[in-house]
Amino acid sequence: MSGWTLFASSAFLTALLSCSAVSGGAETEQGFHGNTVEIGEEFAPCDGCPAFIRVPQSPADLRPITFVSKFELTWNNYWQAVDAGACPAPILGENFGRAIDLNERSELVAQLRLDWPIAELNDAEIECYVAWLESVSGADLALPTVQEWEWFASSGNPSRRFPWGDDIDPTREALSTRDLVGIPFASPWSGGRPSADIFPHVQGKRVGSFPPSEWGLYDVLGNVTELTEERITAQNRSAYEDQFDFSNNPPQLEEALMKGYQIGQWSSPVWQDGIERTSRVSIYSYGFSAPVGIRLVIVGERQ
Repeated sequence: MSGWTLFASSAFLTALLSCSAVSGGAETEQGFHGNTVEIGEEFAPCDGCPAFIRVPQSPADLRPITFVSKFELTWNNYWQAVDAGACPAPILGENFGRAIDLNERSELVAQLRLDWPIAELNDAEIECYVAWLESVSGADLALPTVQEWEWFASSGNPSRRFPWGDDIDPTREALSTRDLVGIPFASPWSGGRPSADIFPHVQGKRVGSFPPSEWGLYDVLGNVTELTEERITAQNRSAYEDQFDFSNNPPQLEEALMKGYQIGQWSSPVWQDGIERTSRVSIYSYGFSAPVGIRLVIVGERQ
């Protein structure tokens, strides 16, 4: 699948999202199902759905983003669509030849649903979930572009190095498995994490483990890398040659661009690049070549 767009038309919510007002000097917007949501407030379209934060108006060169999900998508969020019969349960470990069918392991699902970020979805599963969430919320949902991600990760401050500012601060984000704030990772055999057979598929810490950004977004850097909608294909690869080395790429390899970085990259200096760092992940028939998280945005209308 190449270059798919994750938002569909919805006259219902588009009309609501275009109804802005000014109340007590604060910009407000009619949110899901007519609820008024002020900038900085959160709203969830259904029980178990992701919570979204109302953000300030995006710059003119970006899409008119009105809401950004507060956390990375969790197993519990995705399982709402599985329970509804709308999307399939992911097959864990398919690329390692030891697949775990979660349809047959309800005890593992119960552990995964404790707010761990889901980083095992493939293109089709992501598209399925977005279509389901659009159907229950009426929202136009999308993965962010690279520029859009950098905009909300910096809380609208383009020169900001990290979501919290310019100074290195390991207390703010999950940069190191050695220096985690609060309760450290438990072993895979303890009650702190899911059981050992799915331990390799549990990424990061539970969402919300670290302080939010200025706009109220959690775990923007360091928990799991986050997928953007941008794809590199044989047809557009030349546009990225100044940014990446493709010398070892098979000619037809398709890649997706990611932002942020995964927890535990303390041994590499890459995390010091902060918000500006962009990386690639290969796309294969079974899914992505590395774990990648999801943070969705809602696209409204320009005011």
